[in-house]
Amino acid sequence: MSRKTVKTKMMTLKGIPVSPGIAIGKAHIFDEEKYIIPKYKIELESIQKEITKFNQALQKTKNELKKIQKVFTDKIKNEKLDFFKMHLLILDDPYLKDSVLIEIAENNKNAEWALYDVMSKHINSLSNIEDEYLSERVADLYDLAKRIMKNLLKKRENRLSDIEGKAIIIAKNLAPSDTVDMEKSKIIGFATDFGGRTSHTAIVSRALEIPAVIGLEDVSSKVHEGDNIIVDGSNGIVIINPEEGTLKEYQTAYNIFQKYSEELKKIKSLDSITLDKKRIKLAGNIEIREEIESVINHGGQGIGLFRTEFLYLNRTTLPTEKELFAIFKEAAEKTKPNAVIYRTLDIGGDKFGEAFKITDEMNPFLGYRAIRFCLENPEIFNTQLSAIIKAAYYGNGAIMIPMISSVDEIIKVKEMIGKLEETLTKNNEKFTKDIKIGAMIEIPSAAITIDIISKEVDFISIGTNDLVQYTLAVDRNNSKISHLYEPFHPAVLRLIKTITDSAHKNNIPVHVCGELAAEAMATILFVGMDIDELSMSAIAIPEIKKLIRSIRYKDAKILVNKVLKLNNAIEIKNEIRKFISKNTPEFLYKDTV
Repeated sequence: MSRKTVKTKMMTLKGIPVSPGIAIGKAHIFDEEKYIIPKYKIELESIQKEITKFNQALQKTKNELKKIQKVFTDKIKNEKLDFFKMHLLILDDPYLKDSVLIEIAENNKNAEWALYDVMSKHINSLSNIEDEYLSERVADLYDLAKRIMKNLLKKRENRLSDIEGKAIIIAKNLAPSDTVDMEKSKIIGFATDFGGRTSHTAIVSRALEIPAVIGLEDVSSKVHEGDNIIVDGSNGIVIINPEEGTLKEYQTAYNIFQKYSEELKKIKSLDSITLDKKRIKLAGNIEIREEIESVINHGGQGIGLFRTEFLYLNRTTLPTEKELFAIFKEAAEKTKPNAVIYRTLDIGGDKFGEAFKITDEMNPFLGYRAIRFCLENPEIFNTQLSAIIKAAYYGNGAIMIPMISSVDEIIKVKEMIGKLEETLTKNNEKFTKDIKIGAMIEIPSAAITIDIISKEVDFISIGTNDLVQYTLAVDRNNSKISHLYEPFHPAVLRLIKTITDSAHKNNIPVHVCGELAAEAMATILFVGMDIDELSMSAIAIPEIKKLIRSIRYKDAKILVNKVLKLNNAIEIKNEIRKFISKNTPEFLYKDTV
């Protein structure tokens, strides 16, 4: 049951933006179902009855998940939804089933009590591991346990399809089995307490293009049924009971966004080319295989950044070469003849996995991570490199090395690839010979020595997220100094221009794959700086394409020359806003930097 309607004053909450767009409407509280778990000892003659009851609930759960998986596959353009597959694999795990049966048969517990104890033990064990991706697996187990328990108790579940009219869903969390009922005709947006960018809720919201903000911590306790809500999925903002002025401002932005979205659909298949015929390639960033189709559907010209570490982080054991090869091959086949750029394992910093056993560091972003970790662990690195060069044979693949600080690291990687090629040749295996290799420029030392690095690589890609952080010595996750994280700082822009000019002198193409690639204000500068490729989240591609098609390269070049002479970020951004106001005023509503 939903909580009684109680109007509160305007309140603004900040969370994680996972699906862009604006939703304005009434809140519907999607309360978590709470079951009273019966706990009692059973007699010897009742053991088989409880075992049968548990087995029937397990089978019913499997049937439900298979049905849900089919609905999702039909709804989201035949994408592979591995989280349902994973749920089914958990249900087929004999360890889970046997653990419950032991509790019933040996400890004389009723089926509900046995299931509760077994699943609670696993959930608590996983919850104690401080890792965002493993915490998402806690949500998987919890959802699965709740579904089996529902079937044991023969309860009817709450369903999002039961809501009437249009609503913005507010919840603590949404499980995969909840999100199967998401329909854009009814659910116009949602906000949750928990979740991250790789959570199922985030994946589904992006696939269905429903504005969403998650990781708000306490939105479910602050919103009441029927509250007026604004969900700004582009900026990660949720406004509860907005004041009239705020509401009008967002209604205007919403109207612009809707009109704009319709225009974007018309240009998705058009070339990314300026009015004076300067071509800039637009590719997509992906973390998991489900996003491959989204890049293609949004008009992306390949994958400019495949964050391969996400294949390692939601598990307690390392993936095998066979597992990696299957995923990398799928990406190569689906995107050919366009390229897939596989960024090698970028573990460490803010990404840790239980399988790696990386110890805590005082300064993890400056420590044992990315290429440093890979070169110290050749058995792990060789497995990944081998999977990549074998998968690239089926398409157009390239390797990108993160956190390069000197040319020596690139040379070592090339030597490792050379030895792998020798082994694969001896074994008569198919692979891409002389695969293209790129360096990710994120560290000032690499930027300053780009003339040396350019002689050893086929392309470079500027990772603006870390480049800004390292150049300005600002931890972007530290709330006390995050205001100093300024991508438009003159030092950052001058460094990007220096990198680009130096690489081009050696006939090496330059890409940008950080979050800045999807910012309208930055895009204009990148065009003027002669950047060859921009890679971003799939949903941002049509919008950036429209911007590029609306400006002149020569004008952007004049703007770049002007802003590089200015004193600070405020002056620089004001100058860019003047350019936008004159040439593409519809982009001003997206001004978030």
